[in-house]
Amino acid sequence: MTNRRQPGFHAPCFVGHCEFVIEESCYQFPAMGEKSFPAQIVEDSGDVDNVRDFDLGKVMQGDHIRHEFAIHNSTIEAITITAIHKSCGCQALELEEGTVVPAGKVLKFGYGMASSVTGLHRAKLIVVTDSAEASFREIIITLQADIVAVVTPTPSIVQYGRISQGQAKSQQIRLTAIDSEVLTGFRGATVIYGRVICAVAEQSAEAVVINVELPGTAPLGTINDSIILRFDRGDRQPLSLIVPIQGHVIPSNGA
Repeated sequence: MTNRRQPGFHAPCFVGHCEFVIEESCYQFPAMGEKSFPAQIVEDSGDVDNVRDFDLGKVMQGDHIRHEFAIHNSTIEAITITAIHKSCGCQALELEEGTVVPAGKVLKFGYGMASSVTGLHRAKLIVVTDSAEASFREIIITLQADIVAVVTPTPSIVQYGRISQGQAKSQQIRLTAIDSEVLTGFRGATVIYGRVICAVAEQSAEAVVINVELPGTAPLGTINDSIILRFDRGDRQPLSLIVPIQGHVIPSNGA
């Protein structure tokens, strides 16, 4: 099934090498699905993990990148969170400004990031408080993961280059996966801005081939679109991948 951008889809975020699309059947922020860690105030058990930098190691593409962090208020006064800064809007956080952490108590909360783009990714969170203690005024937390590809699109970017207006042009995207079950769970491709037309040409356990056509009716100017590829993985987190589309439509006289 192919279609254009529908309600529930949002344009991808490319801030800090992080890319993610919110889809009604995929993620709903700030909730974090089955691995949700709602913010809570708990007693100091004496063995609280106050780690500020956490490395999840290798994570399969599309899986949850989530961790529960803890802030132990070891001061003699309550502290209030006055501001929260994430390195990318696509990151999931179950913590709100205005949260009060009484003296001696521990604040636990979930923090996560997208896993649709492969490679090493690092998310940064800054929690600002009204504490009189310098060490609590700005708390910096980082989360890191090396995301391993589950599905590989070839090419990873569809490049049309310079195309004369009125000229139609087609390319193909070939999808392969480390597990054939992933490809059988392919559920369609969505063009975000509708600059191209895509259709599935082939689907098997070995590969999925998608035709991507730039119609001759494309208007003059830069082509900057993306295709969202959706996969159902059974009882695992659904997977959404993005393949950018680039090019430039010029007048037929070459000007």
